[in-house]
Amino acid sequence: MKSTYAASSGRSPTSAPARSPKTRGNSIGRVQGQAQTQRTKHSVVNKQSKSTPNKQKIA
Repeated sequence: MKSTYAASSGRSPTSAPARSPKTRGNSIGRVQGQAQTQRTKHSVVNKQSKSTPNKQKIA
């Protein structure tokens, strides 16, 4: 009688697929109703304009 598994797969006929992961309770996080701290607001930083002297193109 032949096995249902291929010989090159390395598995024995008695092996089974992996079990699905189990939940282990609630993860640590923000408690519902807890006040969150306001984010720090930063002012806008504008780019500086290039200060180059007026040069004429040499033709």
